[in-house]
Parts: sequence; structure tokens; C-alpha cells
Amino acid sequence: MIRNVLVIMVICFSANLNKVFAQMEEPVFRFGLIADIQYADAESGGSRFYRNSLKKAKEAVDSLNCRKVKFTINLGDVTDRNFEDLDSILFYLGHLKHKLFNTTGNHDYKGVKDNQLLYKKLGMPSEYYFFKKKNWAFI
Repeated sequence: MIRNVLVIMVICFSANLNKVFAQMEEPVFRFGLIADIQYADAESGGSRFYRNSLKKAKEAVDSLNCRKVKFTINLGDVTDRNFEDLDSILFYLGHLKHKLFNTTGNHDYKGVKDNQLLYKKLGMPSEYYFFKKKNWAFI
């Protein structure tokens, strides 16, 4: 519920910034977004190709590394089924040349017995947190 509210606020807020950014030659900063990797060491089923997520994550990391982004935010759902699958995907995300800020999605909690272990593995200071970049707060 909170995530949906934040997304709506960002969309509404960014719509008002279009005029400001249209006047600027360079953006304040650039950052990357990654969402819904949903990797699983599992056979494909229906329209889900779980193992293909590793290749797509590598492609995303390579693409972000070629761009002038200051950081990337992972919006969650890195894994789809098991906590144990997290290491495989974090290997690829670990090749980013800039800071990665992680959040969790509902799929990330599957198989997790202690949420604090998940947050620690993702390098998150807590379940909810914020960080600042150039006087901008990311929640």
C-alpha cells in the first residue's frame, strides 16, 4: 500500500518537473532503476522463464554501467521462490560500477525465516529507509 502511494506521488511530482527539466541543459543527476527480476533456479512455466533472469540482469547491469548514472535503485522482487536464489542474482548486481540501493518486494520474502537476514544480504539498513542525493530525498 505504501509503495503504491509513493509511486503515485513520484509520478505526480515528476509531471510538474517536466517544465523545469525542459529548461535545463543537463539533468540534476541520472540514476538507474531495476525492478522485478524474479529469478528462480526453476524450470520455465507458462510465460515465466526464471533462469533467463540472470542473463537479463547481466544485460541491465552492463547497460547501466555504460551510462552516466550516479546510482541504481532496485525496486524489489529480485527472486521469485527461494531465499537461496538471492546469491545468484546478487552476483550479477554486484558488477554495477556505482552504488545500488535495494528495496524488497513480496516475492523476496518467500522462504525467508528472518527478515533481518534478507535486509542484511541486500545491504539495507532496515526495512524502510531513505537516502539523500544533491538535496533530494529518496524514500
